[in-house]
Amino acid sequence: MRLDDGSGAYRERFVRSFLDWVILSILRRKPCYGYEMITVIDDEFRVYVSPGSLYPILYNLERSGLVTGEWDNPDRRSKKIYELTPDGVRAHRDGLDSIGRVIESFRPPAGRAGL
Repeated sequence: MRLDDGSGAYRERFVRSFLDWVILSILRRKPCYGYEMITVIDDEFRVYVSPGSLYPILYNLERSGLVTGEWDNPDRRSKKIYELTPDGVRAHRDGLDSIGRVIESFRPPAGRAGL
């Protein structure tokens, strides 16, 4: 039985399920604004994330103290540039460890490959 029909549905589900960690990973590389993150996700994963999906997560990450956001022009609302806080760096690391354990649990035990 084949789980993925080649449409990328599983990739999209994976990206959407871990979108907060995807965002933290992008911000770990460099500070950026929301539309830039949408573009990076689309380029790297071929998954479109709408602003309506991205910005609530960014708002929650900001409220949680994992990211900070500053307007690039404080005199008017233009682009809000987000970057990781030290707590965000720790959350990113801890999240990747957790995701790694989940992925590892998908692998068959040694000697049981192909079952």
